[in-house]
Amino acid sequence: MILAAQPGWVVPAMIAASVVFYVALGWVVLKGYRWLRDRARSSQRRAFEGLKVHPGPAPGLVAVVFHTYYGFLAFVTTTEYRFWATPDDARRALLRLHRFNLTWGMFAYGAILIPLVSFVNYLLQLRSIRRQEAAMIE
Repeated sequence: MILAAQPGWVVPAMIAASVVFYVALGWVVLKGYRWLRDRARSSQRRAFEGLKVHPGPAPGLVAVVFHTYYGFLAFVTTTEYRFWATPDDARRALLRLHRFNLTWGMFAYGAILIPLVSFVNYLLQLRSIRRQEAAMIE
């Protein structure tokens, strides 16, 4: 009834405004996602700065598998890292990746579980490093 009393151009203008609004909203969401993704990837790369990490096995290196999580509200992105490093570098990388999870994972869907999952995986990988280190000594 309210629309019937309006001039003929109001309804098409409202439709056009709605389309423009939703296109702009989609653009902002996409830009925000890309910004978050780029910042998270940059932070993940910094976890390995100053460390000697190798993509394959070699004598004196230990294997590490660790998952990182980041996202915002309705989504979460998981990245698996498989690398070989000296035991000391592996421990440093694990700690940095765990810190990454504790900061960047807090915005993601499932933020309640991410710190717990990350901590358990961190402890398991530390135990794995100790075992591999003991096997190298023997």
